[in-house]
Amino acid sequence: MSNSNLVTRWWPANLTNYTKGREGNRIEGIVVHHAASTSLDSVGAAFARAGRNGSAHYGVGGSQIHQYVDEADTTWHCSNWWGNVRTIGIETTNSAGAPNWEIAPDTFETLVKLVADIAKRNNLGRLWINPKADMPTLSGHKDWYGASTVCPGPSLYPRLQEIADRANAINFPPVVEVKPVVAWVDIEPLSLKAKEKIDILDLDTGADKGDIQAGMVISNLVQEATVNDKKYYRTLYSKTKGFNNGILAEALEPIYTVTSPESIINGEARETDVEIKVPNEDEKRPITEKEAKEEAKKDDGFGDDIAPVPGVKPGMKPEEVQKLIEEHKKNMEKAEQIIGEVNKDMEFSPKTKMIVYLLGDLLIIAGTQAPLVVALINTTDTATFGQLLGQLLLSTGTMLLFTFKLLKKKGEKNV
Repeated sequence: MSNSNLVTRWWPANLTNYTKGREGNRIEGIVVHHAASTSLDSVGAAFARAGRNGSAHYGVGGSQIHQYVDEADTTWHCSNWWGNVRTIGIETTNSAGAPNWEIAPDTFETLVKLVADIAKRNNLGRLWINPKADMPTLSGHKDWYGASTVCPGPSLYPRLQEIADRANAINFPPVVEVKPVVAWVDIEPLSLKAKEKIDILDLDTGADKGDIQAGMVISNLVQEATVNDKKYYRTLYSKTKGFNNGILAEALEPIYTVTSPESIINGEARETDVEIKVPNEDEKRPITEKEAKEEAKKDDGFGDDIAPVPGVKPGMKPEEVQKLIEEHKKNMEKAEQIIGEVNKDMEFSPKTKMIVYLLGDLLIIAGTQAPLVVALINTTDTATFGQLLGQLLLSTGTMLLFTFKLLKKKGEKNV
């Protein structure tokens, strides 16, 4: 696993706030958070403090990208251990506080670029979101089972699809088909003979426009063009009609006659890219232990309620945190076993199936006859009423007979 080369500063998290390695799992998704803070430095300071019991891999603010934990290691960020060991966490700074927790445009642009970079390096393919899925390739903190939070906030969360779409556009740009430029040059009119059967090609599309049989003489060849290193001739007729139909020159015999000169006819507003800030020499260096201790004393204002699993709070001892993580893993495994057993044993009796079939078919009848019933209620003309009533009775009777005949067949199969 590699790390992003877009990072402008490495700010290592304290070892008590994340887990080395990923328990053999590969990276399958990206989780977006909001920092509940307007300061990017506050995020790094919080993760560098022992006992924060939370971390993310990256933080984004303006054109800056900070990294706190290697992608090969597990950060404690989505309140779900199964998710922690399979995802990359990104903290995004806010431009305003509660209740909207807005994100500045330049921060959003930088976030899109970082998401695209992570997705490409980890072979995540086209990003997609689905809060109900077990492992979407892009998600918000609140999507994960066990997370009691509104993170990534009311401004950023609705834009997850936009992030996915724009990151996909970076990693999978539309393929622009470059059509060959056909530049016809007038030549002295020729008459040539086909050495073999030749296809007449539309040089714009490659479509077959007809055949020329071997030995046939083609008169009034008045233009030539080179496409994909092959020479083609165009007839006076195609030139006059504006067709880019060409005949392969190498399939024609040498010139036999020259045609008289008298027969010649003269003829996605794209948003502005954000430049990732290039770090200076001082910013490239890792933060020192002394600096980390000084930052740890500050009231950093970092407010994202990230945690490795539910119940873990800042200040807990490492052994307490590890105990909760292990309990969470056991509960998740037990839940998977229960779900598997329920799915395996779930069967319906023939009687239950019959009732479901009957209700479904009767609902279909009711739905198809509803327009006739409404028309009957609203009509005041006697003749019209009679016609509608007849149609209603006839169609309802027919559908009932069909329904119960079908129902009988279904019942026979279930015996």
